Amino acid sequence: AGLRVPKSYTIDSPVTFPVIVKPSDNGGSRGITICHSQQELHEAYRKAQSFSDSGDIVIEEYITADEVMVFFTVHNGEATLSAMLDRHMHLFHKNITQLPIGYHYPSKYLGKFIAHNLEKFRRLIHNLGIRDGLIAFQSFVVGDDVIPFDPTYRLDGTMSYHIIEHRNKINVVELLIRKSLTGTMGDDEEIRRRENPFFSAPAFTLPVLLGRGTITRVEGIDDVEAMPDVIFFAKRDKIIGAVMENEADFTQMLGRVHICADNNKKIMQDINEIFSRLKVFDEHGRDMIIWRKVPELS
Repeated sequence: AGLRVPKSYTIDSPVTFPVIVKPSDNGGSRGITICHSQQELHEAYRKAQSFSDSGDIVIEEYITADEVMVFFTVHNGEATLSAMLDRHMHLFHKNITQLPIGYHYPSKYLGKFIAHNLEKFRRLIHNLGIRDGLIAFQSFVVGDDVIPFDPTYRLDGTMSYHIIEHRNKINVVELLIRKSLTGTMGDDEEIRRRENPFFSAPAFTLPVLLGRGTITRVEGIDDVEAMPDVIFFAKRDKIIGAVMENEADFTQMLGRVHICADNNKKIMQDINEIFSRLKVFDEHGRDMIIWRKVPELS
């Protein structure tokens, strides 16, 4: 399709470090390690296998660059660009992959993506034989290239569909249900008309990341849900008594707060208010939220 992708290795091939090692059939940043030496590589390979049902392991060059996600709705073989966001990342440990601390819509790279990469991504989707459904790509931005490294052919864990429905008045979950019941996602022209990746105003998804411990008390959830710009707070199923065991991955989360505001300044104010209201305590009464900084949104 003409897209640049990360260089890949096998466990027995010569490797240029650093590399990232991950199971091919897991998600949520589980079983992933960044390696800087041969010893770390073999340890990471065994760790990744323990998180994999198939035993298939991916070893790729570790790229440090701005990260984005691009979302497509594929209907009757046509891939329509639905949304694009910037992933605000933070490295909590040198051997653990970065985690998103926020998702900002629309991406500052949207114009560059459309000019230099959109048709390549559409060609890739066509080459894969996808006729209907939702597909997203986590990607790096290097120069004019948008480099995909993690495809998601399903409803994405970021739950972008809440933001997309609020901004573009199109419910992609309904499209999938319609496909399952009638054999079609709906009217192609109507889907094209509604989907606008530039959005009418910005939006933000805030993951509430937690450190290790057992959740014994939570304050402020009702206050956050009542905020005018909060359209949805996707919380974990079990909160009180949930045990956070890992150092930094997506199992360590209270939930995701979806924010739609008139401008970026208001989003920053909303995030600051969320962090001031929301408190999560462990069995020792300590604050479990490990990230409370408000991003600079221009």
